[in-house]
Amino acid sequence: MGGDWVANDSTSAVTASPVSSEASIGNPTVAKELIIAPEEILESRVHDLGDRKITTEKISPIELPPIPAPPPPPDPLDPAVHARMQALREKHAHTAFVLIGATVYNSTAFADGPRTRVTLRGKNGEVVTCWSSADWDLFTGTGSFMDSSGRAYALIMSHSSLDMDRWTEFVARRGGTFQPPVIPSIPAGKATFVVTDGAPSPDSLAALGALHDFYNGELETLKSRRKAMHAEQLAREEELRANPPQPKDIVIRHWRIDKAGQNGATAKPALTR
Repeated sequence: MGGDWVANDSTSAVTASPVSSEASIGNPTVAKELIIAPEEILESRVHDLGDRKITTEKISPIELPPIPAPPPPPDPLDPAVHARMQALREKHAHTAFVLIGATVYNSTAFADGPRTRVTLRGKNGEVVTCWSSADWDLFTGTGSFMDSSGRAYALIMSHSSLDMDRWTEFVARRGGTFQPPVIPSIPAGKATFVVTDGAPSPDSLAALGALHDFYNGELETLKSRRKAMHAEQLAREEELRANPPQPKDIVIRHWRIDKAGQNGATAKPALTR
């Protein structure tokens, strides 16, 4: 059934708190209270889930405020806009943005730590793939860093991790065979990388080199930070187990906003197969 669904935690059968279009655009935390008179409730059903009740109410159509038009884009010819853009360019004139995608492969076969497949997109559009001996999980939470010359970098990274041993066992239990990626030989010692695909520009090589220099120089700090983040996560989980959120009754109000619904039409039942 087409309609506008309003849900909130409420024990009242006639009061709900939807977020209006005007309030949500200006301030997503502001909600206007919606008062529904009993005679406006056309149909009501209560679903008892044991620890809480969910009430669905079909109500008379409510005229919704129009969605505000999006603001016009900034005019680059406007002196004020031009000044703001120039200020941003000057502020970040010496900051290089590094766009990274990384997959960390863990395995007991790697005596000196995981291997990471890294994809970097350079500022000129070139795409470079390399394999790294750094544990890129440790870069989680790193938004910016500086190289030894003082050049600033802003790191924009998405990454994932794969336990190759567990994944091999998982696939085998289902009668399959896991095909691991072909990982090149990487020099031992401090973390470094080997380019396997693409023609990196000097800027891309500099960014990869700066990331590995930062990793090698701040390794213990990165490890401590990840340990602290993990401890905080465990503490939050323990707090939730000790004090789980208490279920509350929910009231869901709905009405049809198409023309037929505004004229009082009833939705056709859904087809089942």
